[in-house]
Amino acid sequence: MTKIAATVRGSKDVVQKVLLDKNEIFADVLNGFIFNGKQIIKPDMLADTNTTSYYKANGEVHGQDRDVAKLLTIGKKKIVISLVGIENQTRPDKHMPARVMNYDAAAYRYQLTKSKKLYPVLTLVVYYGKEAWNYSRNLLGNINLQKL
Repeated sequence: MTKIAATVRGSKDVVQKVLLDKNEIFADVLNGFIFNGKQIIKPDMLADTNTTSYYKANGEVHGQDRDVAKLLTIGKKKIVISLVGIENQTRPDKHMPARVMNYDAAAYRYQLTKSKKLYPVLTLVVYYGKEAWNYSRNLLGNINLQKL
């Protein structure tokens, strides 16, 4: 099964995933978000990586899929300096910070199984919805802290 065919099944944001899977588009999005449009990241600096991770909870194995993920590399030897994921959202999700944390933690867990050296993991959420995002954009805003 092709990567696109696997993406199409059960997916609401197929067009965004297919577009962002192209290194030219992915690089443009990163340059826009991170470097205010300055062309720092080039398409040839990006490499495909696995978007699926698994975890065990309540005695069952569950899978989770990032929308798109790329390894950011430098030099002729393509040394990995970061994993960058992009999550597409078409409606607000109050649990998005926790979801992103799970994707990032899975990426770090995978790195630890392959090597003792870690590289940074960065996740961007691109929101395409019409209604305002009125939920927290960070994990702390999702945590219910009450005075004891």
